[in-house]
Amino acid sequence: MNKVEDDPACDGLATTPRYQRLVQECDTPTRVISALHDLAPVFIKWPSQAGVRKISRSFQEVSGFPGIIGDLGQYRFNELYVTEKDDNNGILFQAICDHTRKFTHCHIASSNSEMNEWLNNYLGDATLFPANTHLISTSPYPLHENLMVPYKEESDMQKNFNKKLVAASVIGECLGNLLGRFESLHRGLSLNKTNRTHLVACCVLHNICELKCDKYKGERIKIEKMSRSSFPCSLRAKMKRDAIAAKLSNS
Repeated sequence: MNKVEDDPACDGLATTPRYQRLVQECDTPTRVISALHDLAPVFIKWPSQAGVRKISRSFQEVSGFPGIIGDLGQYRFNELYVTEKDDNNGILFQAICDHTRKFTHCHIASSNSEMNEWLNNYLGDATLFPANTHLISTSPYPLHENLMVPYKEESDMQKNFNKKLVAASVIGECLGNLLGRFESLHRGLSLNKTNRTHLVACCVLHNICELKCDKYKGERIKIEKMSRSSFPCSLRAKMKRDAIAAKLSNS
């Protein structure tokens, strides 16, 4: 498969002076940050029907895993430093990306309970997941009909399912690129309107870079696992996962 981000003509833009000036502008002037934040609905948006088909097909071509329209992950920005091991302060950032490592949805909260409530409502919106599609995640989320996660126990069929799901996952790379591109995020973010705006502006710039084939080539921040989210797991979700696992084992 020919992927846009693999086009050699697009390489190297992240190290140009123009890019560096843009990063510096994102870090300082309020007007620039505000303008970028206001562009979020243009550059961070859920895929259209045609987009859903393209994303699902692209994920499946890479991994063999059917029906994926996004990869879900989390990161916590603490007030003094960036880490995922302290859940007591800062910003809890939850994001969904597509196969091109662009964000298609972002959500900011102050606690795991607030984030779980949002996620449960979001996954429950059937209009976002047409034609038996779903998100995936390798983070410690519960299984949901619209969110496929790895099996804990591992028969041969389940190992194959887990292997293909992990092969499809790109959110760790996406979040790592975001943090690598914008050093301002390493200073730590407390939960206030200014920092919410700043974080969304960086996500907009990240998506613009990806759209322009501006591949990040610097050091990528490692994304550690966060504490487990919790909401009820339905029988239908288990049946759907088992059906996908069986289909993958026969393919």
